[in-house]
Amino acid sequence: MNKLLLILSLIMTFLLVTGAGCQKTEVSEDNKTDIDETQVENTITEDNQPNIIPTQTHIIKIKNFKFKPTDLTIKEGDLVQFVNEDSSAHTTTTNNGEFDSEILQQRDTYIHTFLKKGDYSYFCKLHPSMKGNIKVEQN
Repeated sequence: MNKLLLILSLIMTFLLVTGAGCQKTEVSEDNKTDIDETQVENTITEDNQPNIIPTQTHIIKIKNFKFKPTDLTIKEGDLVQFVNEDSSAHTTTTNNGEFDSEILQQRDTYIHTFLKKGDYSYFCKLHPSMKGNIKVEQN
């Protein structure tokens, strides 16, 4: 039930933010332990994304200077949420310029919807040894 509510709230947030570009959301500081999908301070989404409902939402955590999972296979139209669980700042930046989260502080999140089939290699601009890959398959 909580997962369904999370997915619905992510979809609603995505639809509301899509036309506005970026939005900052405040979060309670009550829980300082491991971050889950409901404990994010900032949500940054790209401009000019079409109003589509993602078929599935995937979470990539940034923790211990690694992207987890490192490799992910998704479908066209799926949404990926990157959550920084490190105390250090990071970015999520593709090699081909498809997306760039800019700097994500601890507990920040970045959302991207993958609309085209392909391989998307990404890295952290602040820590270039941090790398990952998202393979987008056709629906």
